[in-house]
Formats: sequence, C-alpha cells, structure tokens
Amino acid sequence: MGVTLADIAQRAGVSTAAASLVLSGQYQGRVSEKRAESIRQIAEEMQYVRNDLAQGLRTKTTRTLGFVTDTVATTPYAVDMIAAATAEARAAGYLLMLIETGGDRRTLEDAFRNLRSRHVDGIAFAPMYHHEVALPEDSGSDVIVVNGYPANRSITSAIPDEVQGAYDATTFLLDHGHRRIAYISESSSIDAGPLRIEGFRKAFETKNLPVSDDLIVHTETAYHDRIDAEVAALLRSHRPPTAFFCFNDATAMGVYRTAARLGLSIPHDISVVGFDNLELLATNVAPMLTTVQLPHRAMAQWGIQTLIEWHEGGLRQINGSPIRFACPLVVRDSVAIVRS
Repeated sequence: MGVTLADIAQRAGVSTAAASLVLSGQYQGRVSEKRAESIRQIAEEMQYVRNDLAQGLRTKTTRTLGFVTDTVATTPYAVDMIAAATAEARAAGYLLMLIETGGDRRTLEDAFRNLRSRHVDGIAFAPMYHHEVALPEDSGSDVIVVNGYPANRSITSAIPDEVQGAYDATTFLLDHGHRRIAYISESSSIDAGPLRIEGFRKAFETKNLPVSDDLIVHTETAYHDRIDAEVAALLRSHRPPTAFFCFNDATAMGVYRTAARLGLSIPHDISVVGFDNLELLATNVAPMLTTVQLPHRAMAQWGIQTLIEWHEGGLRQINGSPIRFACPLVVRDSVAIVRS
C-alpha cells in the first residue's frame, strides 16, 4: 500500500485535513507558509502521490480535459493541434486525455461516456476536416468543437476562415500580375472546397477582373495521377495559366512534378500557391512553397483556454455561429511577377 495523507500528517505533526489543504494548494489563510513548506518537503521525501480521481469525486473537479478526435492523431496535417492543446492544458495545470475514434460513431459515444465517468472538466472534439459534426446527444454543456461545427448550434465551435485564406492567396497572385490563374479544387463535398473557390472568385471580383472558369478544375486530390493529368492538360492548352492556386500542398506537389516533366521552371515559368502549410512538403521542395496556414494551433489553444475559463469561472459561452480563425499566407519562393 502506498503512502497516505495520514502518513504525511503523522510525520509532520499536523492533522490530515491540514496536510490535504497544503497538498491540494488550498491552504492559504489556514496553514502557515512555514508549516506548508515542511509538509510539502515531507510528502516529497516519502514519494507521496495524490489520488486525483478520488479527490475529483469529492470536489467535482479533476483538472483533466478530454480531447476527442476522429483521425487527427494519426495524420501529419494536424500535429500542431495536438501539441498546442497538450501544451496549453499543461501550462494551466491540467492533464489532457486524448481519444481517437477513427470516425466510428459508437466509439465516439463510448469516448464521451468514458470521459464523463472520469469526471473531466470539459471536452474538446476535433474533426480532421472542417465540416459539420454530430456529437452524442448527452455530450453536455462543457463541450467545444475545434476545426468543425456541430449540428447543435448552441455548442461553441471554431473553424478556419477558408474564404479569407483563399482570397488572400489569390490576391497575392493577382498583385504579382497573374491573370490566368488555375485553381485545382477538391471534388469531394467537404466544406473547404466550395469555401476556397468562393475566396478565389471574390479576389477577382474585388479587382474587377474576370475569372477564367476554364481554369477551375475539380479533381480527387488524393490521387497523384489525376492531379498530374489535370495540370498537364492545362499547361499544354492553347492559353496555359501563368499561376496555380491549389486546394492543398499535396496538390501543389502535382504542379511541381508536372512542371519538371514538361521542362518548366517554378516560379520563372509558372507560380504556385498551396494551402495547409504542411511543412514536411512546403519547406522540402525547391523552390519552397508559398502556401496558406491552417490555424490548427490557434484553434486548439483557444479551445483549451475556453474550456478552462468555463470550468474555473462557471460560465458557458453560447454562440450560434462558429468563431472563424484567420488562415495567414506564408510567403516563400514559389511566386514571381508574371512575365509580360
């Protein structure tokens, strides 16, 4: 059997209640600082480990937060999200419990039940892709959605501002003199696709310039051969584009591959902008890729901060619309002024 509070109290010559107050950090005004330091030192010497779960059952707080994902934990695209959430919780003295569901509904419901049985102080749910999510019906009021939005709009959520990100990327190309800009879009129904096209079109409209609809291509960006075929067809056309704005960085790599095969140079012959800022790709090509940063880190930090504020302040932020986080443009070397 491990060292107990009673053991600590007996050795320190104080009551068990006094030892408990000191080791839970709630002794101010009840135990002198000198006595508190003595109790902490004895606990360290005796290698005392607090039973936080038992304490949570008594105090209704465990200083533990749940972080539930579908496939975020196993993808390189959102490593920053996990790292930021963990660091933010740790800095505030909270433990983060991470559960991945693999996109399975029953596992999602089990995850929420399991976290509730452990009396966590709040739960963040983070889908891999920006889309509407259906949370368990009894998920609770201290729940927040990061990188998506719930069907129940009374639950607070955060999403990337896809329109703004695409608008800024396209404007950057327009400001470099490009007018025939191809957009390689994702053909699936995820929210990011149409929102990024909206931002692309909005940039042209703002400058009173026409959009070349023949340069907007919808394809399955998960398949390299399909991306490469679409890019090659555009570059071999009668009036090829001078620049490409791509749905994601992986798609932009298709432009790099195809340009190399056709003997074209980036950015001297064609300019390229991606989306995601997946540094594994963006910073390991030549020239390094100009791209748009998805705000995974900022959204995760905000989500954890909000849960902690709710828990410690006793407040709930009810917001019918998702809070949008900016997607900043990361300028590197893949864009040049268009040749006349």
